[in-house]
Amino acid sequence: MRIQVLIVTLLLFWNCSKNKQTSEVVSISGRSEEVKEKLRKLVFIDGDIKAYEELDIAYVDHPSGEFLPYAFLMAHKYNYPKAYYDVFENLLKLDGCSIDYDLTCLDKETKSLALKYFKTAINTGDPSASYVLVHFFLEGSDSYIKGNFKVEDKELIKKARMNLSKK
Repeated sequence: MRIQVLIVTLLLFWNCSKNKQTSEVVSISGRSEEVKEKLRKLVFIDGDIKAYEELDIAYVDHPSGEFLPYAFLMAHKYNYPKAYYDVFENLLKLDGCSIDYDLTCLDKETKSLALKYFKTAINTGDPSASYVLVHFFLEGSDSYIKGNFKVEDKELIKKARMNLSKK
């Protein structure tokens, strides 16, 4: 019985190594610092979107704001639409705001900066930011979500709806 288990295990490892993808990006589980460092380099040097997404997942359990430099870099250096939205979300978390888009907890400067990135995410075609604009800020209930961000830019609303229709 032990030999059978050993043979099955060896076959599984052999099959996994045989079917390895050529990408540097690895699965979510078992992230070591070495793997994170490879992902960081792929993001910084190449602007690798897959590596950026994997790094985003790897930073979920990290303190707020630690992923912000990577989002900022991908937004500015590589003009990646989702990164603009990630900067927006990270600025909210950094100030201790919850993810329910309550902008009232931000100071004036941070709110202004966060909204700049939020609008840029929509203007560059990010569907996540577009969804938040349409479903939370425009169609949301009469709670603080709708009341703390006045959307008067009709072109931005039009662009957000257009981004969502592309899905």
